[in-house]
Amino acid sequence: MTQVPLATSLLVAATGMVIVFLAMGLIYASMRLLTAVATGRSGNDPACAPPPTPQDRPEGTADSLRAAAIAVALARAELSHNWDVTGLTTASSSGRTTPWQGFYRRRQLRPGSRGRIA
Repeated sequence: MTQVPLATSLLVAATGMVIVFLAMGLIYASMRLLTAVATGRSGNDPACAPPPTPQDRPEGTADSLRAAAIAVALARAELSHNWDVTGLTTASSSGRTTPWQGFYRRRQLRPGSRGRIA
């Protein structure tokens, strides 16, 4: 009796998938084991614990307050529509930089970015 080609192909595909997933599980288990052995830690690592809640943190230290103030100042400066990057005035009649000048000044300060294209 001959077998149906569709049944044979499905059997081969299912067998292959089982073998592949078993191999992937074996590789994952060996990586976890080698990592635990190399670092000398178990799977319950306190470094991987969730971050502390605001009740657990001490009140703002001077450095964290300074960092927060700088972050707020930078965010407000970037949201401002007419901020001058260099602080220099131009020779234009209004004394403000033109959009093209601002674009190229920002581009010079951040070489990796394309500047602000609105």
